[in-house]
Amino acid sequence: MCQKALLVCSFFVMSTARADDANNIKNGEIKGRVIAAETGEPFIGANVRVLGSRLGAATDAEGRFAIARVPVGTYTLLATAVGYESQRLENLVIKENAAIEVKFELSEAPVRLADVVVTPGHFAIMQEEPVTQQTLTAEDIQNIPHFGEDIYRAVRRLPGVSASDYSAKFTVRGGENNEVLVLLDGLELYEPFHLKDINGGALSIIDVQAIGGINLMTGGFTAEYGNKLSGVFDINTIKPETERHRTSLGLSLLHARVMSEGTFGNGKGHWLASARRGYFDLVMQVVEPESKFRPTYYDVLGKWQYRLSNRHTFSANVLHAGDNLDLEEDGDVTDTGYGNSYGWLGLQSFWSPQLYSRTVASVGRVSQDRRAIYYISGRRNVYMDAFEERRLNLYAIKQDWSLGLAERHFLKWGFNLKRFAAAYDYFNSDPYAVGRGSNDLLFEYDTTAVQLEPNGNEMGFYFADRMRLFAPLTVEVGMRYDRVSHTDDANFSPRLHAAFALGKATVLRLGWGRFYQAQGLQELQAQDGDADFYPAELAEHRVLGVEHQFENGVNLRVEAYQKRLSQLRPRYHNLSNSLEFFPEVDDDRVRLEPERGDARGVEVFAKRDAGGKLAWWASYAYAIAEDEILGQKVLRNFDQRHTIYLDATYRPAPRWRVNLAWQYHTGWPYTPATVEPAQYPDGTRYYRTVYGELNSERYPAFHSMDVKVSRDFDAGQGRVTVFVEFINFYNRANVKNYFFEDFRLPNGDLTFEQGADLWLPRLPSIGVSWEF
Repeated sequence: MCQKALLVCSFFVMSTARADDANNIKNGEIKGRVIAAETGEPFIGANVRVLGSRLGAATDAEGRFAIARVPVGTYTLLATAVGYESQRLENLVIKENAAIEVKFELSEAPVRLADVVVTPGHFAIMQEEPVTQQTLTAEDIQNIPHFGEDIYRAVRRLPGVSASDYSAKFTVRGGENNEVLVLLDGLELYEPFHLKDINGGALSIIDVQAIGGINLMTGGFTAEYGNKLSGVFDINTIKPETERHRTSLGLSLLHARVMSEGTFGNGKGHWLASARRGYFDLVMQVVEPESKFRPTYYDVLGKWQYRLSNRHTFSANVLHAGDNLDLEEDGDVTDTGYGNSYGWLGLQSFWSPQLYSRTVASVGRVSQDRRAIYYISGRRNVYMDAFEERRLNLYAIKQDWSLGLAERHFLKWGFNLKRFAAAYDYFNSDPYAVGRGSNDLLFEYDTTAVQLEPNGNEMGFYFADRMRLFAPLTVEVGMRYDRVSHTDDANFSPRLHAAFALGKATVLRLGWGRFYQAQGLQELQAQDGDADFYPAELAEHRVLGVEHQFENGVNLRVEAYQKRLSQLRPRYHNLSNSLEFFPEVDDDRVRLEPERGDARGVEVFAKRDAGGKLAWWASYAYAIAEDEILGQKVLRNFDQRHTIYLDATYRPAPRWRVNLAWQYHTGWPYTPATVEPAQYPDGTRYYRTVYGELNSERYPAFHSMDVKVSRDFDAGQGRVTVFVEFINFYNRANVKNYFFEDFRLPNGDLTFEQGADLWLPRLPSIGVSWEF
């Protein structure tokens, strides 16, 4: 099947290439140079973009850039560089098969106090008009080989971020995967993933094509962000730039997507619509018609924005996602479904050049439905029966204010109010053998039933003052207060950050703070029979980092951090680490009650993209993440002692891109196990799995190489991109977990051998997108 798909893709590439040559599509090219106005020196790594499109380029060592395949028309060109005023060139006319030459002269401008990055561990991604050095550009995200064209899977190639092959959910610096605050245009999203039965979520519910910028913070974040222990993933959708309409269509082996944006009201209004539909269920019907594995998912995003006046902009947003997973095998039935729905209104107000506010009012609903019947060893009269219905309805309003005072102080303050109502209806009846009767084993049932309808309120307030004490030093002092009714939490969270400029090219940053995370109303462990809410967990962050920009275009960052955890609530863990749709009924399920935890490490990140044929970035992280349980140090599940990422993009020609992404990390900890004989109370013998010391051994080291080759074609007034991608190109057998398989010897004795489940094998993929 994969070989046939690749042959079809190759035929499409060659056919499109012939059509391109034959039809002589009407496109032009923009070339130019960016220099410093004061010195005339060339800029390395300045960003030049064609507004209203995804076209752009970075300048090389001589300050030169070239943007090919620009459709015939009239455009505005924007050049930006950190510490310099941006410059626009308007009414550039692109003619058929012609190139125009332009020149930018950027003047130095002091970085506004509001734009100073005081947070270590801050990564700017896909920003449309950066005021700080971008870590990953929109082109980087597009080029990175990653399963499912998913933004979550792309950013986990940054230091401090880790995740499994199966899941889009990532963890930050040894934390749990629910410790990251996710925002979309100011709205907090809860569990924004598709197919949550697969390690918490196989894909995110946000189309990468609709994203205009991301701020990822992996520690020490400022006071406006609250109620999370480890990180912030702040996403903004595309902003309007011109009156041109833009549409993007995409097709891959996983899903089909469409995204379109445009303007109305003489440019005062902007609209955005995005939709995706996964069709893995349809693929399975063709590839394996007899299979009854039918996963489906879809998501829809809409945005309507209108400038009421020069001071006020109103917006209305909707986001809806749903998925369903049906599986029937050997009579066992699994049926799960999940939903996420949000609607929110926003108002951005510039009351004066110094005073700004943003208001967001929202409603939302998160749901999950699970049902399963598993027969025990083929017995039709003995089976596990489980179902769950879980709902969360939420209503919220938040407001953020900022005020600049004479370039010495930048004040920030705000509040959020939330109302939650949840419903839990959970039941399972799980059989276990207690002995042997005259003909068969005897079973009893362990039953769990929970029905609850809790509700609660959350409110938070914060204030921060960012001060420029003297020219090189900027300090931000903040305080946050959070009150959560259903856990009876009332906590103050002080924050302190500083940025010290050691010349034009080097910045030293530090961050310290206390970060509380209350148990969400939707996070009750009803499936484990735990109907209690626990007090908020606490993390104390200490982060020190330095960033340097070399003259040859290399950006280097080094950071050291420590995250001290306390007041940790109990959590449930399956010792075998196997993928199960109903893990709570497995025999290896244990309750862990850590007294405290600690995560610490050092991270190094370097990147160079000077607009030439080769761009690269690389990172190394040394990290330790551990808990203290019953007085003993225990490694956390995502403890990665050593992690290396190497990424390279090669542009052999303007239309071609070849991307390589290699990763290595120390194997994750696991709990060793043996199979030992045991007896039922009546003396009947059986075998059971006995687990050793928690997370005391490690899987073999994980490493893999992902490869992606892309080719652009002109198509009328747009562009077609075709890609071929290989995940785990050299087919490394990375161990996911171990299991035991039983064999009957010729003499009738039973023996057990250890086997291994693996992460993704070599996985080819093809896709095509059309932007016009």
